[in-house]
Amino acid sequence: MNTRTMILCTTAVLGLIGIVGVRAADESAPPTFPRFELAAPDVQGQPVAVPVEGKVSIVVYVMVGQERSHEALAHVQRLLAQDAGAQAIAVVSGTNAAARAQRLPELAQWGHPIVADADYRLSDAGQVIAWPTTVIADDAGRRTGHIGGLTSRYATELASHVAFAAGDIDRAELERRVAADDPLAGSPHTTAARHLAAAQRLKDQQQLDAAERELREALRLQPRAAQVQLALAQVMLRRGDPDQALAWAQRVDEDSLARWQVHAVRGRALAALEQWDEAREELVLAVQHNPDPAACYYDLGRAHQHFEQWEQAARAFRAAYEHSVAVPATAEGR
Repeated sequence: MNTRTMILCTTAVLGLIGIVGVRAADESAPPTFPRFELAAPDVQGQPVAVPVEGKVSIVVYVMVGQERSHEALAHVQRLLAQDAGAQAIAVVSGTNAAARAQRLPELAQWGHPIVADADYRLSDAGQVIAWPTTVIADDAGRRTGHIGGLTSRYATELASHVAFAAGDIDRAELERRVAADDPLAGSPHTTAARHLAAAQRLKDQQQLDAAERELREALRLQPRAAQVQLALAQVMLRRGDPDQALAWAQRVDEDSLARWQVHAVRGRALAALEQWDEAREELVLAVQHNPDPAACYYDLGRAHQHFEQWEQAARAFRAAYEHSVAVPATAEGR
């Protein structure tokens, strides 16, 4: 390196140090935000886009049937009722996302666009590690806010991030509003939720051993977590071990979840074990309020068929067909 090059490099470095020093001293310097874009049809086939000129975007990644997800959507709708300068989009990810998304308006009273994300591409863009996750973007497509999970201060954080994205408050005021520590931040509950989210992805990719490891780690942190116990039962069903699936499903406190989820796993495990009487009872309950009941209807049809209840079996098989592109060929759990 010649003398002239060394002088130029040194000058550039000193200049950068000077800039950094000035910005460190200037708290009003604008932060750098990652780009956030979304372009996809909603479940009605209508185009959905982020950013939108003149509007803040609230994108909520949800799990259909999960109470925390539904509660987050309720908070978003209450905020939208007071703020016409924002749009909201719900994203449903994972296997059978399209079918599940169709039931979200009914189950969560959601009246805004819903996008199905079967391959997790959109959830990856939103850096989702737990459901629900909420992303806030300004009208220039900058991701100005990210809320993982449903904290005890979710409504306050959401309103503050939206106000910041709209330019109604500055960065210092945003930080002041969200500064209070949330008792769940960094807690075993939050860490367990991350393991559960990872396990759900691995399960959808048929990496069942890895999914089980994630779930057992989540249980180590939250031994009575109903969603984790249920996910373990689903993994066991996929592995072809209905005895273990039923054992895990029997541990689940069904008051902690949407009850159809628990009855679905119990019913499908009992059907796989050919305990048809008990399976029929569980599966009748499993199809109620279920956003994706095709597999349960199919197994219910098999149960009726076992008892030679041909008319009831035909109705169940017809319902399975109507709720699915194709009738499932096995009693594999989701």
